[in-house]
Amino acid sequence: MPSVEKHTELSFKRTGKGYKALHQWMEEDKLVRHDIANILELLPAVEKLFGKEGQKEYLWHIRDDYELNIVWRILRKLRKLKG
Repeated sequence: MPSVEKHTELSFKRTGKGYKALHQWMEEDKLVRHDIANILELLPAVEKLFGKEGQKEYLWHIRDDYELNIVWRILRKLRKLKG
């Protein structure tokens, strides 16, 4: 998974804002805040803390973790090879 610094860099490229506080918050309770089963429950708290745009970056954070994970990338390549 990308570091807080990498997530901040990706957010800045997407939005012009780093959302470092959001990414640090995500890492404080990684097991709960990265679990896709908790997304709907956490979205109101994310909005309260970081605003509507923060909600989008919360979702991007989770997506980036999956997309940039080496195992995920290997599985995607294998799926493409399989046809």
